[in-house]
Amino acid sequence: MKRLIALLLILLALCVWVPAEELADAQPTPDIEEIDDAEEWLFEEDEEAWEEEYEEGADLFEDILDEGDVWEDEEDAMEDLLMGAMEVYSWFVLYPLDVDYEKPNAAGDRYQVLDERFNTLQGLKDFVSTYFSQEIVDELFAMDLYVEEGGFLYASDEGRQMDEHIGETEFEIISETEDRIEYSVTVSYWGNEENAEPEEELYIYVRELTDEGWRFTQFPFFW
Repeated sequence: MKRLIALLLILLALCVWVPAEELADAQPTPDIEEIDDAEEWLFEEDEEAWEEEYEEGADLFEDILDEGDVWEDEEDAMEDLLMGAMEVYSWFVLYPLDVDYEKPNAAGDRYQVLDERFNTLQGLKDFVSTYFSQEIVDELFAMDLYVEEGGFLYASDEGRQMDEHIGETEFEIISETEDRIEYSVTVSYWGNEENAEPEEELYIYVRELTDEGWRFTQFPFFW
């Protein structure tokens, strides 16, 4: 009986045992080309995903820059508009247009304006009217700083310097509708004392849509 059992165990071992050489041959050997193709496919998938994310991020960044550029352009345009009007206003309350001292008028108290755009009083008035309402224009020309004689425009050489205490200026649009815009300009004024903090002054400007177009109807001068 013992011999029979031993014989059965030997037969069972022979049925289950597989030579190591056959076992190795039975395992599928990976194809190098298939591995390379798989890696290339995964790389292409990752590269496409990265490119899509990069393009989306680049587009978003470009949109942000464009919005910033538009905002800066609007601020620059607002400042240019106000400062351009300030300069025109200064021709009446700060210093007149440049003149030729060798060409006085008949009375000798005024001199011919050098700016060839303004040979007549009406020409100057038409130009000033592109910035300001008729009421402001009338107030400026009521100062009689300019006269027309013999087809030429003459001006006084009297004037004053710009306020030397003016420091930084900040511009802002307070409100805006279809026919009215309000601007604010905050001006810092430096005192005469050293290390003194500047004092701020707020000026409000109003520009309205009139029959002639957009004109300043309220314009405080701070130069």
